Amino acid sequence: MVTLTFLALFPFLLAGLLAMEASSRVALSPQMAKWKAEIEAGGKTTVVLARVFTDAGRNELVLPGDAEFRPFLRTLLESKPFVTQLVQTHAINVNSNTGLRPISVVLLNMARAADWDGQESSVIAHEFGHIWLHVRGYQAPHVARGLSCEAVHAGDIVQHILIREQMSIRRIDFLPFWIRSLEVALDELNAKTGDQPQQRIDPCQRISRLALWVDVVLGVSDKEWSRRPLLLAAFQKNFPELDQPAAGIATMLRGKNLQDHQTYERLLRDVLVAVHRAER
Repeated sequence: MVTLTFLALFPFLLAGLLAMEASSRVALSPQMAKWKAEIEAGGKTTVVLARVFTDAGRNELVLPGDAEFRPFLRTLLESKPFVTQLVQTHAINVNSNTGLRPISVVLLNMARAADWDGQESSVIAHEFGHIWLHVRGYQAPHVARGLSCEAVHAGDIVQHILIREQMSIRRIDFLPFWIRSLEVALDELNAKTGDQPQQRIDPCQRISRLALWVDVVLGVSDKEWSRRPLLLAAFQKNFPELDQPAAGIATMLRGKNLQDHQTYERLLRDVLVAVHRAER
């Protein structure tokens, strides 16, 4: 079992980590197993899934001993930028190479497992969507300084449109879990309103709000979620400086054929520029 100290980065703690070592293995539904097989069929990658736990008392991430490609996963979890991204989300994926073959890793952040109770396939499907795009040549943006917040979220803004399309085609009902997450986001924003001055957030948090704002504008309708107008209003109230960038990016992407690689790559560059401007 690999344990890695993460210096109080984790805002969501795992309640009651079992005394016996938990398993890192993930059992896929037939629907998800089929998608995994399709991704691997071209020989461009091997999909690796693993659960990562948290020992809250010792302030450590825990990678159980039965994890596949464990030495490689350990190197990922020794990277502070990577861990910083992981601990703030439900799951994360990375495409890399072990030196022997390319692999695509999906790590599930089990400290937040209660958030997706009953909807784990939706969480995994989203990560499969990113890998599915990768093996088909829809690359995420790359920047000179490596893993950057602006590149991650700019890529998400564009790729999430194609991922939602693909999940709909595969009849993966992703809306219940996503709406559950949006309800939490709305409640958190509402809790911060009132006479209290707006709390300053760091540039990466601001860009993550921008990406979510565009997702909500393009990805869900008022009919599908009745509280959508309330969330959009809360975004405008709490982050007025992001109103124009969010509207501009949504207009840039709405109705475009992102399945065309040239269109995809052009808009990916344009969104990255827009995100970079909004970060300043």
